[in-house]
Amino acid sequence: MRFTKLSFFILVTLIMTDNLSAYESLDQYKHLLPQPGIVSEQVRFWENIFTKFPSTTTLVHDSDNPKNIVDIIDHKVLVKGNKSINLSYKHRLRLNDRYLKRYNLALKRFQRLGKKALQFGGIERRIYSVFSRKKSDLAKLYKGEISLRTQTGLSDELKVAAERAQDYLPYIERTFRSHKVPTIISRLAFVESMFNINARSKVGASGIWQFMPKTAQMYMNVNHLVDERNSPFKSSKGAAKLLADNYKSLQSWPLAITAYNHGRGGISRAVRQTGSSSIDQIINNYRSSTFGFASKNFYAEFLAVAKVYNNLITKKIVDRRISSLRLTPIILHGRYSLYHLLKFTPLTKEIVQKYNPEFQDFAYRKGIRRLLPKNYELFVPTKMAQKVLLGLGKINIDGNKYAYENTRTRSILRD
Repeated sequence: MRFTKLSFFILVTLIMTDNLSAYESLDQYKHLLPQPGIVSEQVRFWENIFTKFPSTTTLVHDSDNPKNIVDIIDHKVLVKGNKSINLSYKHRLRLNDRYLKRYNLALKRFQRLGKKALQFGGIERRIYSVFSRKKSDLAKLYKGEISLRTQTGLSDELKVAAERAQDYLPYIERTFRSHKVPTIISRLAFVESMFNINARSKVGASGIWQFMPKTAQMYMNVNHLVDERNSPFKSSKGAAKLLADNYKSLQSWPLAITAYNHGRGGISRAVRQTGSSSIDQIINNYRSSTFGFASKNFYAEFLAVAKVYNNLITKKIVDRRISSLRLTPIILHGRYSLYHLLKFTPLTKEIVQKYNPEFQDFAYRKGIRRLLPKNYELFVPTKMAQKVLLGLGKINIDGNKYAYENTRTRSILRD
């Protein structure tokens, strides 16, 4: 059955222009997101990373006690007057590695020689000046129990990411709210990817929520045709569901957030091993080869970025603006291929790729007519939505033309 009144099928096609991301202060969530002892110290470290140090600066610090900073490498200063040095990301990484190797050599000297290691130079003296402040730290230094790492500053990148986030946060906040996840936890995407929709990690994580394939498959489509980890909208639904599941299992938002990094099973083991559900007790006492700096600091890093982002918005350093995206999701209740969409609608490959980045290269190959999952959600520019629906009406699969009444569209930013 075909209908001639297209407006009947388009429930909402216009983006609501009054939608902005919410003002969210950590003070509103003190009861849900506590900051006990060690967490408060970690938060202060990460606040400095997000506010004081740009990406051209690297800190060398104690892995277990980040406030013990032994060096600050300013790559801009190093570049001055030295044409052999540049500020490229790869060059900075190589230089950071060279610094860290030299510091690790110094740590071995202290373990072998004790205070006599000071004879070797400035690096040793720098380390000694930091760890001799407390007898317990000095003892660890001589026992070889100090581990150093590097941390790049993020103040400039956060400002760029905060601007980029305005296009997605209203949708993500509403999605989290619908899954009973505190909306401030949407700021976790800054920790994961800085809202970079093209983010890919060396270990295989992808998208703004940095899902690994195995975890993602529990919450979205990940196959040879589509990888919904790369859709900022669909992966956000997955993140909300995962966080809600973590909370249902662990009954603690600090643990649910930490489990996003370390895994629900890993945090459940931490609770059993320590006999505590307190995040600070777990950070201090849980022992696991996989529970390293990133996992121990994940919750604190989130708290810090949530606070700093809120300051950027309230102080108008970054404008809180309406999303620039004008998209309408069309639910394809039938089974259709990307080939059909490109042939019978005004959609082009470029438009589909821009607003539906989850489609794999394989899906665009000539002759590939594999069907998309049933009830597939396709995002199209709102101004094209009616024409896309008209084109869908021309599609004939197995003798059945696409029925308009099987299509539903709605605004992605409407409350």
